Amino acid sequence: CSHASCNRNEDVLITCPKCRQSYCLQHRSPLDHQCPRLTPPPQSAPVKTDKPLAKRSVPVQLHKRKFANTVATSYNASKIVEGITVAVFFDAIADANPFYITFQRRNPVGMCLDKMCKAANVPNTNNSATSEAERWYVFCLSSATKMPLEMALDPNMVAEEVAGDGDVLYIGKGPHLPKSVVEEIAAKSQSPNNKKANDSACTVA
Repeated sequence: CSHASCNRNEDVLITCPKCRQSYCLQHRSPLDHQCPRLTPPPQSAPVKTDKPLAKRSVPVQLHKRKFANTVATSYNASKIVEGITVAVFFDAIADANPFYITFQRRNPVGMCLDKMCKAANVPNTNNSATSEAERWYVFCLSSATKMPLEMALDPNMVAEEVAGDGDVLYIGKGPHLPKSVVEEIAAKSQSPNNKKANDSACTVA
């Protein structure tokens, strides 16, 4: 591990996409190893949002299971102040109920994926996966986009918002959203009741 205070010699090391150094699992995040190429967040107040979870569109095919908890009992909520609460849906192959979970705004998406897999009791085998089709990916359904694992959730830390309070996240195998989910999101965005159409491109499986 390239971290100055770490002496671990692991078989599997993660290469930071920013500084290109190799790190152990504990220091893989640019935040955890204080990456010299990580842009510092601007000094501003936490972003407030008035977008409640109830108003977010969730594709019909994801409503097959009941939520494991409620917004009021969101996982981690009691430990975090001014966090981001999201609804999480795993692909059907995970055999997991959807749930609400709260994260620190500066948590990298990759760290959040670890916590979401743990909350759903789903093994995260990304570090041992040999192909993209075997890896878990995180998608933000409000924009139908894949979320970079090295980026932070806090909109202040990135050029554009990755995920905001109240977003719906989909965790699936492979780098593309299922075609059925994309088609339903597209249909919702073109509905007369949705004036803000989503024009961003999205590759489907």
